[in-house]
Amino acid sequence: MKLRLNSEQTRLINKILPQIDLDSDLTDDELILMEDELGDYLTLHCLDEDYEPNREGIVCEDILEILGNIPLDA
Repeated sequence: MKLRLNSEQTRLINKILPQIDLDSDLTDDELILMEDELGDYLTLHCLDEDYEPNREGIVCEDILEILGNIPLDA
């Protein structure tokens, strides 16, 4: 499956997961890896002292929402 991402979302994924080729059809394993890594990145790097997301955190949340709406092969 190919993801429809804006340039900011693409840039963040390329920063966190440079090994993922966003121009190709992504496997379920790659989608799960993306979800795991983005969740970790959000928690570790994108929340302020009040646990509010910064700009990168908002982009992470947007991507995680996209990933959460993708049905995986059963």
